[in-house]
Amino acid sequence: MLQDVEFLKIADDYKIELFYQHRREEEKILFKSRELLTLNQLTLKLVDVEYMLDRKKLFFYFTSEQRVDFRAYVRDLAHEFRTRIEMRQIGIRDEARIVRGIASCGRPCCCSYWLRGFSPIGIKMVKEQKLALNPTKISGLCGRLMCCMSYEQSLYSELWAKLPGPGAKIKTEQGNYVLESLDIGREYVHVRFPSGRLVSVSISEFPDFQEAVLNGKEWEEEKTDSNKTAFQNQQESLDWKEISGEVLLPDFDQVHRELTVEVKDAEFNERFEVIPEVIGCTFEVAEAQKIWREALPGVKIEIPLELTMPEVTAADLEAQLYRDRLCFMTTYYGGSTENRVNNIHLAADRLDGVVLCPGDVFSYNETVGQRTVEEGFLLAGAYADGEVVEEIG
Repeated sequence: MLQDVEFLKIADDYKIELFYQHRREEEKILFKSRELLTLNQLTLKLVDVEYMLDRKKLFFYFTSEQRVDFRAYVRDLAHEFRTRIEMRQIGIRDEARIVRGIASCGRPCCCSYWLRGFSPIGIKMVKEQKLALNPTKISGLCGRLMCCMSYEQSLYSELWAKLPGPGAKIKTEQGNYVLESLDIGREYVHVRFPSGRLVSVSISEFPDFQEAVLNGKEWEEEKTDSNKTAFQNQQESLDWKEISGEVLLPDFDQVHRELTVEVKDAEFNERFEVIPEVIGCTFEVAEAQKIWREALPGVKIEIPLELTMPEVTAADLEAQLYRDRLCFMTTYYGGSTENRVNNIHLAADRLDGVVLCPGDVFSYNETVGQRTVEEGFLLAGAYADGEVVEEIG
């Protein structure tokens, strides 16, 4: 749904059924429209079609990098579908919204799930949030910057308004003080000192900090260091336990138990079906605790994983299956009608790949399934009570 709509009334059962009927017909219309598009040799990409509820107009949504003269194509569409046709060009973000997909976070794309409009997203947002300037990490399925960049931008903008800007330098005789990143939860800015040391400074105290370093005065690093040391000492004294029902630090032992997976080779079951292999995964608890203790508050940490690859994979076992031909049979149907040949091909495709294990009973009807016009089968001559009748045969 790419049209602007307004609420009129609650739909009754008939309108709801009509809505779903239109959606089913739109799939067939889209397929046929793309066939007509190929015949017209137009350089546009047809993304979606949409009926109005009263079927008086049919919308076609397309993308194109250049202007296209589709007047002849519209005439073909109107002749084919017998209704008014309206072509609407959409952008690449709207295309991703229609096609749908899974974003890098593992959830459905926001634009196809709940987001009703697109906000301007700029590279300035990426820099203010101190994200990696890697297109593969900050771009969505549409190839544009991800919409979620704007979700916390108001917080970052409010905090950065009190600061010179991300990456700004305070030049002094002792060297340059560089603003690295923000901790929006604690409202701290991480400053890289000339010595290379990374110090957290409260945003409310930043004007005093800037004045002090510009005048060559020593900033009260002891206060910051003591706070940091107390935080680290608190980590060590808590010994990764719970206090007052709130988990203050990760229980890496519990994470290790939940994450660890034993490596397992692929194997056959009793029906000679291939059970896929399992890749082993684990990590060192002591190393993870060390990385956590040495990290600054608010800084993302990465725990290295150890992967163990199986010796036997599913591909290895599948290569061993069905190496020898047990029997071979050929049948000829050259004299059959065109409809019967079509039915034979459909049935053969459904039979292809069927594997019978010892003790299995083969059923042609169960394997092929229903033979109806909706499934693609056609009327052909068949014998019934000694006479040839027209039915699906």
